[in-house]
Amino acid sequence: SSISSNQSSSSIKQGESPPIATTTSTAIMVGNIPQEDILIGCKATAMIYNDAQKKWIHCAPNGPAKIQLLFAPETQTYRIV
Repeated sequence: SSISSNQSSSSIKQGESPPIATTTSTAIMVGNIPQEDILIGCKATAMIYNDAQKKWIHCAPNGPAKIQLLFAPETQTYRIV
């Protein structure tokens, strides 16, 4: 999967990553899941492919869904939720 940016490709030099927000929030998870920082959040149309119907369907029936990019410093991993 990929994350797209609304910046034009000409503003990012080859080999560079797009800029990440400089402010973060922290999400404290319950149980054995490590602490995660919310790097960025947005509202987007989230869809999932329904193999039985052979088409893409909306995940959130009431409009755009809240999407977040999370980072766990302890494990150096990212999650998109």
